[in-house]
Amino acid sequence: MQPHSRTDLPLRIYLIGYMGSGKSSVGIKLAHCIGFNFADTDQRIESEQGLSIAQIFDQYGEGHFRQLEKAQITKTFGEFQVVVSTGGGAPCYETNMAGMLQNGTVIYLRNRPETLATRLEHEKNHRPLLRGKDLLPLITEGLRIREPVYRQAHMIVDCDNLDINTIAQQIKNSFSSC
Repeated sequence: MQPHSRTDLPLRIYLIGYMGSGKSSVGIKLAHCIGFNFADTDQRIESEQGLSIAQIFDQYGEGHFRQLEKAQITKTFGEFQVVVSTGGGAPCYETNMAGMLQNGTVIYLRNRPETLATRLEHEKNHRPLLRGKDLLPLITEGLRIREPVYRQAHMIVDCDNLDINTIAQQIKNSFSSC
């Protein structure tokens, strides 16, 4: 696949959506397709802190994690030709969504709660916000709360029943009409 012409692309592309929506997988594929760098805010936090996200939540709490997340998102405002995968809750805290909307193109990877619950079932013990929870009601309620923020995105991609390559291609193709 030939990389997309960089002149018709935004400088930064932010992928948002609920956990398990495919932000990292799609982000890696999309970045490769268009010749951009890829950044995952959670991976950057883990690398800088020397701790897993779960350890940060356990030792310092969600509030501390959200401040680290905000700092990582803010750092991306100075980067160019980058696809950024954010944490599922990142757009909903502080001024993260406003900053991403002003500094790049925000794309919401939308999935049904049932799809997300199936994807996340095997990760329940590794994700702090899922431990010991009944997934479908938790995700349904989480989406109800987050959807108004997620829907502010420049673009919404319905991802149910689509593979990573198709989603990345849809996003890439959307920029050719710019």
